[in-house]
Amino acid sequence: MNLEQYYSILAENYLSDTRSRKLIFDVLHELHRPVTLPELVKITSGEMDKTTVYRSVDLFCEVGITKRVSLSSKESIELSDLFKEHHHHMVCINCKKVIKFKESKGLNLELEKLLKKHKFKGLSHSIEFSGHCKNCR
Repeated sequence: MNLEQYYSILAENYLSDTRSRKLIFDVLHELHRPVTLPELVKITSGEMDKTTVYRSVDLFCEVGITKRVSLSSKESIELSDLFKEHHHHMVCINCKKVIKFKESKGLNLELEKLLKKHKFKGLSHSIEFSGHCKNCR
């Protein structure tokens, strides 16, 4: 876990490292999967209220600590690529299992060609597959 990066981002944005913010960061780091806001509220219940969770996540998204990902039309939150290796998701439409995967060099080259062809400056991207995992097929 890159705590120095976390503290640096907070400092650069004149933000305090509150107990609530650190707890949200730690929970997201430990989960190793995207989590919906209602799930995060449930996980942190007893430690902070719903409003604190929502405000903290909004703030984290603004400064680049977290990012929003849309998985099967549900908005989820995960740590940004500053804290986790860039990856994509496969979501089972039956059991809701989320499988992370990295893009190959070949796919990355094809994406770069596509950007160049359309004279588009890409800042970020995400790929999501929906279907059935091996257990649900």
